[in-house]
Amino acid sequence: MFIKSNSERICQGDILEDIEYLSPIRNKNDIIINKFILPYIVVLTQDCDLKQDYGTRNDTTSQDNDKFLKSLLVCPGYIAKQVKQGTHLESLNLKMGYLGSDIWKRVTRNEDKRYHYLEGRKKVGEELVDIEDIVLDFKHYYTIPWETMYEHHKDKYLISLDKLYREDLSHRFSHFLSRIGLPDLKTKDE
Repeated sequence: MFIKSNSERICQGDILEDIEYLSPIRNKNDIIINKFILPYIVVLTQDCDLKQDYGTRNDTTSQDNDKFLKSLLVCPGYIAKQVKQGTHLESLNLKMGYLGSDIWKRVTRNEDKRYHYLEGRKKVGEELVDIEDIVLDFKHYYTIPWETMYEHHKDKYLISLDKLYREDLSHRFSHFLSRIGLPDLKTKDE
């Protein structure tokens, strides 16, 4: 499921740890900057776009900037046991719902459309990568400026999803986002 990438560039499926995120909150006349740490993030931006961006930025002869990315799409990876308890966003003063045993089974089997479960503590080659079990909640995703991502990539990179697993994640995420809300079809007589 996991690989160690030796790439200089950011790749789709890269998992970084302890990423600081700033979120502005408007209060009447003030803007408050809420700073919190995401335990993990998984890069969702398509790998071909990341490769073109990196290549164009490092080509000193190119005058063409249309391959530049302004920001990268990421999904936070929350610690699984906190997601189950609904406590993973307490630092933002948010209480999320407890996930009972039936829904939790679906989450850990990746059978729930909203969540993606990644089992931690994996051996990659000879190295044991100590990553906790994490859950991605597809209702939560961020864009992070490319400068910030490249600044953190070298120090915060942990591991990457192997190609088949990142494709599965990409399909599941895009499927979740492409849902269409249906109107309530109750008749006037009801």
